[in-house]
Amino acid sequence: MLTLFSWVVLGIWRGFGYCFLTDWHYDVLNKLGETDLPRSYIAYLVFKISGWLPNGNLVDTATIIGITLAVLASVYINFLKKK
Repeated sequence: MLTLFSWVVLGIWRGFGYCFLTDWHYDVLNKLGETDLPRSYIAYLVFKISGWLPNGNLVDTATIIGITLAVLASVYINFLKKK
């Protein structure tokens, strides 16, 4: 929920999709000597794991789909599912 809040609310001032956690991770990575980091931390993780740097639009779309599915699943499990 913090990430979604950051994307939408803080994104009003910093651009939609802004994440304060990405800033924090990138500050740490820069201090560790990492350079030429992609705009998205998820793209960075995909690259570190697989060696493939995905297109930024693909990452954004997959992230939005993933967070939407997670929120829907959470609402279903916590509010709609009969116990």
